Amino acid sequence: MKYFFKTGLRYVNWLSVIVATLIFVISVVVNLFAYDTDHSNIFLFLNGVGGAGVLSLTVIFVVVLPSSLSIYNDLKDNNIRNILVRMNLKKYYFTKVLAVGLFTAIFFALLLSVLLIIALLYKDMPKNIPNNFAFGAFKSFYPQHKILYSILFIMNGFVFSFVFSILGMVTTIFWQNKYSAAIIGSLLYLFTEPILAIFQLERLGFSSLFEYQSNFLTNVHEMYIEFLLILIVSISLGYIKLKKVVNND
Repeated sequence: MKYFFKTGLRYVNWLSVIVATLIFVISVVVNLFAYDTDHSNIFLFLNGVGGAGVLSLTVIFVVVLPSSLSIYNDLKDNNIRNILVRMNLKKYYFTKVLAVGLFTAIFFALLLSVLLIIALLYKDMPKNIPNNFAFGAFKSFYPQHKILYSILFIMNGFVFSFVFSILGMVTTIFWQNKYSAAIIGSLLYLFTEPILAIFQLERLGFSSLFEYQSNFLTNVHEMYIEFLLILIVSISLGYIKLKKVVNND
């Protein structure tokens, strides 16, 4: 438990956090200015995180930047040898996985929550909001429970950032470069959908796991099965690779 909190605190690279926050804020602002519609409270939130789609393109950087160097720094500085004197590799790895996933998820959920609070304080709920604004997962909540729908979006963002921050961390084990999480993570996030579209499986594209509200092919069950598969494969491959790296040093 003590190492878990130390890992969490060490993970907080303030420069990366500031850069990630700026990317989030700029993306939301660009979305709002680019999307010409009613800026009522719920639309202010949903257009900010969706809208013209800027955040749906940049969100992977918001998620992987704060966590990408967690294991990379230990490998680069060879600190991992000193750490493994005090604990076994399995405990080290899974503590890192949990710490990186949770701290990133909390950070991202806070960003989304602050945006929703600002939106709710900014304007009142309008009387006439079109009920066909949202498609895909959780669409049944939108017509009668628009604020709940927004909260579900934040909860999904928590899961998304948990899974993809771990995926980003794992990429640095395979490609030990400080830019690998951002580069490989963004390639996987952005190009799985067009590649899967060749097989008419675009609904399984990674980008739809965050920006699902405009994807009428997406449903909750498929999304969370996909989240689970990405998480299991990432954690498993990361552990196997890290074990080989440590044994070969």
